[in-house]
Parts: sequence; structure tokens; C-alpha cells
Amino acid sequence: MASYLNGAGGQGFNPGRYAAERVFPQYGSLVYSGVDIATSVFGATVKVPLAMGVKDGLGRPNSIFGVMERQLDNPTLLPITGAKLPMYTTEGLFMLDAGGKSIDFYKRYTESKNEE
Repeated sequence: MASYLNGAGGQGFNPGRYAAERVFPQYGSLVYSGVDIATSVFGATVKVPLAMGVKDGLGRPNSIFGVMERQLDNPTLLPITGAKLPMYTTEGLFMLDAGGKSIDFYKRYTESKNEE
């Protein structure tokens, strides 16, 4: 990680992308990027236990009464303190994730189009 931060590192090795490129030589990276976006969007709709923060006054590590929420609607908690981050932090993180993957998908699409 230090070499990456210093600018000496490369992209690294991704076994999933490598396998997709072996199965689909021309469109492997494009297929991998498309599946990556789809799993991110699907992950936002999966139901998970409601996150309870310490500031709620309950200090419970999990949900009361088994309440389930979409991952996108669940508050983001700080790992050490358990405090909730401001409203819409989770949505912003998901948009940043999906947006970055969409840019990668577009880049792979233009690369595969130029190879034809």
C-alpha cells in the first residue's frame, strides 16, 4: 500500500478480472466491470439488521426486535465509537462507489470498442 501511495505501485492483480479475460478474451474486462456495478447496486437493496448507534441511548450492537432495513437506508456507524455519521452519508458512499465503477465500465467499453 505504501508503494501505491508513493506513486510506485501499479493496478495489482485481480483474479476475477483475469478469469473473465480468459473466458471472454475481447470483452472480459467489460463483463467484469458490468457485474461489479450490478453487485454494488444489488448490495444497496439487500435487507440488513438496523444499525443502532451508541448515541441512540441503547448501546446495542444490533437491532431490536429483528428490524430489517435496506442497506441504503441503514445509517453508517463509525467503527470504533459506534456513533452515527450524518444523514445521507451511506447514500453518498454508495453513489461514490457506483459512480467510480461506472466510469471504469465506460473506460473498458471504449477500450473494447477500439480493439475491434
